[in-house]
Amino acid sequence: MEEKEIIKEDQEIKEQQPTEEAPVEEEKKVDETDSSILIEKPTAETRPYGEVVEESRKTITTASKKSSRLSTLSIIVVLAFSITGLFLLNVQQIVAFVLMGCSVVTLIVFSIIIRRVARPDVKGYIVTASSAINQYVFSDTRFSEVKYDPSDKIELKDVANDGAYLNVKRVASRNVVEGLYEDRSFKVCEAAFFRQGQGKKDEAIFIGKYLTLPNNLHFEGRIILIKKGPVDTDLPDALEDLVKIEGDELFYAYGPNENSLKELDKKFIKAIKEFDVSAHLMNLTVVVWAGKTIIYASYDDATITLPFYEKYQEDTAVQYRNNLVALLEASHLLLKE
Repeated sequence: MEEKEIIKEDQEIKEQQPTEEAPVEEEKKVDETDSSILIEKPTAETRPYGEVVEESRKTITTASKKSSRLSTLSIIVVLAFSITGLFLLNVQQIVAFVLMGCSVVTLIVFSIIIRRVARPDVKGYIVTASSAINQYVFSDTRFSEVKYDPSDKIELKDVANDGAYLNVKRVASRNVVEGLYEDRSFKVCEAAFFRQGQGKKDEAIFIGKYLTLPNNLHFEGRIILIKKGPVDTDLPDALEDLVKIEGDELFYAYGPNENSLKELDKKFIKAIKEFDVSAHLMNLTVVVWAGKTIIYASYDDATITLPFYEKYQEDTAVQYRNNLVALLEASHLLLKE
């Protein structure tokens, strides 16, 4: 599986630290010391999320093209000075050294211009676009106290004991959102898990939405439910210590023993078994431990990426919003009173 833009965006932020961060529309920071952004409910004046994303995308691509043109121009000028200086080195040494000095000065000047004026504000684009999409996704009145933290990441230690994938080596993430759904806490983000592949290149084993929330169950071990889509991608492989309880073409259940499913609400199992895995959603894996529910929703590139050169597909946010609400509703069945 190829790395998707969630990883490339993360790398571009590290390589292109912007001088200014694009304004976040319709949202505000909680306080001066907290980098999280409170996701407010849309109003009649709120611009459509697709419009905000597309405008931000065009701005970043324009800046990127301008930066590329300036880089090309600087290379041409530097080469012209350098080559001319070399030809004159045995004829007019002073002129040759002046030209070579000019090439160095030109390189420095263009580097400053590109860094301070023309460098694309990648981080600003990601924050602005993610904020607009989040405002739509979490607009349901059942969501409350929802915050998006652009600087937050999930770490390897946070997922190492999930019990879904073997030999996870590295984790990349963005768009970390925490809040309440019907007064029950949750945390969700875009994430990618990697393990050591052939040679030095890491192999992606999961890319999608990573959702965690509490439950108040009490049992030993873990239970894994899998609702497959048409493509075998991002499926869990840490299953050797579990018993296969149920399995057909599209639904599988694993647990510590053959009676493990009795620990789960039958309506919850039915909800996962009947979950609509289609369109942008590729596969769904649910890991249930005593006290914690972990959901891996594998989505296609269009859902996980923020595009730079192609138009944003607004229907991805619509499906994600509907899927998220359905998963939260189902997971609440594991909160026994």
